[in-house]
Amino acid sequence: MESGNAQAGFVALAHAVAPGMRGKGKYSEVSEKDYPPLAQGVVLLSRSQHKREAAQFLEYVKTKESAELFRKYGFTLPQ
Repeated sequence: MESGNAQAGFVALAHAVAPGMRGKGKYSEVSEKDYPPLAQGVVLLSRSQHKREAAQFLEYVKTKESAELFRKYGFTLPQ
């Protein structure tokens, strides 16, 4: 859509509200009752060459600070 090749499309809310998209169009949210939830997860890869950094990132993902960012960009968090 940003290229101008389409008049409308579906994107994740996180993309629609990202700072780089400000002023580049309009968006409307699809009601959560109109589609099944998309379960996402996070894993640490055992063969990673950056295990320490990956573990640090995973710990950050679990923080209150990151939860606020997830919510800001339209993600809902598990209870």
